[in-house]
Amino acid sequence: MGRIRRVLLAEGFQSATIPFVAVALAVVTCYFVIGLTTPANYPLPRWERPKEAYRKLAEGSLGVKFDPVTKEVLPLDPISKNRALGETALKTALLILTGLSVAVALRAGLFNIGAEGQFVVGAITAAYFGWSLDLPSAVHPVVVMLLAMAAAGAYGAIAGLLKVWRGVHEVISTIMLNWIAFHLVSEWLVTGPLNVKRLMGAGSPSVIEAGTPTIRDSAALWTLFDPPNRMNAGILIAGGLAVAAYVFLYWTRLGYEVRAVGSGPEAARAAGIPVRRRTVLAMTLSGALAGLAGALYILGTERHYAGAVQGGYGFDGIAISLLAANHPLGVLPAALFFGAVRAGVTRLQLAPVSIHKSFADLLQGCTILFVTAQYLFRMAIQRAARAIGPEEEHDRA
Repeated sequence: MGRIRRVLLAEGFQSATIPFVAVALAVVTCYFVIGLTTPANYPLPRWERPKEAYRKLAEGSLGVKFDPVTKEVLPLDPISKNRALGETALKTALLILTGLSVAVALRAGLFNIGAEGQFVVGAITAAYFGWSLDLPSAVHPVVVMLLAMAAAGAYGAIAGLLKVWRGVHEVISTIMLNWIAFHLVSEWLVTGPLNVKRLMGAGSPSVIEAGTPTIRDSAALWTLFDPPNRMNAGILIAGGLAVAAYVFLYWTRLGYEVRAVGSGPEAARAAGIPVRRRTVLAMTLSGALAGLAGALYILGTERHYAGAVQGGYGFDGIAISLLAANHPLGVLPAALFFGAVRAGVTRLQLAPVSIHKSFADLLQGCTILFVTAQYLFRMAIQRAARAIGPEEEHDRA
């Protein structure tokens, strides 16, 4: 009993368990929300709708199909399965990077709300240099990704510099920088200097003709499978960077100093750590990771920056980082979960389920709600540990 008690009270056990509990509670909550909001004229029984919704979600994200009668997993046709797995991998790669972006900043005690704006900066940079540079296909994507990281990293560094020089809180500055990036890119660059018609010398574009030229074939990200599976090297790059971020933060002196600043800037300063420089470094790395996500979005699937870009990846990164407890390796399963939901949610809009795609936001919001209520879970675990038996001497020690 004493061993079970020690496991329950261990910080590592609680930190690893709470995200799974939050996801499970979010799934159950959304199940009841779907059932209770089922219209009276729905063709199936009320509580069949949420079951069918989760079946469709699995089909669209994992490429598996569940028999509603036998409850068995049935083989899905290869085309649908490959398409589903490819879409999940594409979205997971972007979410890994934006989640890492927020997590690295939080490890330095900084709340980067600007991952969405940095994503946009990286995307427009990749769109321009993917079209304008003429390089061999072996190096073109690499050069473009590095340029996108440099541009977004510099954009993230602005918030860090404002904080250390003028004391501007990074939440305020990154929110403002988000709007600057949105309007600068969407309302000027893609309709003005970087518009496809203007760059091609075809006259002045109209508002509905917003968008950059298509990138060169040499700049396209390397694909891993044949169509319809659109999975590309982005998932490998993102996964590798998650491991690299873990090594950097926990196995290098520089990473230790970044974490020390996040734990206590005054104590870090007293220990001789250059707090101001490490703050700017953390925001620069955070911006670079979000910018790389924008580059993968353009080079991997979109091939140009359209007038209306599907957003939200940067804001989703905040949720992923919180779910992962700001741990670089924890970002991997958290991003996979949200990536699978994003990929599968399109199936929910089909009959007979007919659920709006905002269901993904509902599921994500419920998950974060339960994660932020983790002190309640910790209290419940502590009560369960006390119920097992009295506190022992070595537990107090």
